[in-house]
Amino acid sequence: MSAGSTIINFAEARQRFAGRRRSKADRDKPEWCDDIATLAAYAEMVRAEHDAESARIRFERTREKITEHWWEGPEDIQSRINKNNAQWTKYIALLAYLAVLPAKTRSQARVKRSAIPKMWLNADRDSEGIKPGTIGASFAAMREGCLLDDHLFPPSLKLARR
Repeated sequence: MSAGSTIINFAEARQRFAGRRRSKADRDKPEWCDDIATLAAYAEMVRAEHDAESARIRFERTREKITEHWWEGPEDIQSRINKNNAQWTKYIALLAYLAVLPAKTRSQARVKRSAIPKMWLNADRDSEGIKPGTIGASFAAMREGCLLDDHLFPPSLKLARR
């Protein structure tokens, strides 16, 4: 090796870069992101915005008598539908994050359960085909997160019995 060469420790560099990514992600988080009630209200608002945009799109397609599939329709409608679908994905991600937050009181656990649609917490959901990164995996994670709060409820309200 020559006197001017430098040895790079890639493991150390990866840790340094990972630390920077985490700190940026932490900076981007709102201060209320770990508050169950506020996060549930925000998720409800995201869902309402998604539903309202879906209704507007249906109205405009009906008014303009657009009968082809959305992917064959006008470019502006396709763009709006894609943005609206991204809003739905955000809603699912918010609920999945909400579910893993540990509830300290029965009231917090109740807020979590009421924010997540009941059918998504059902144990009888078809578990076949649930792969990591799919929406079914998000439902399973939501149920698992809410099961961690079962100790706060009396036996008749435990999610594990369903």
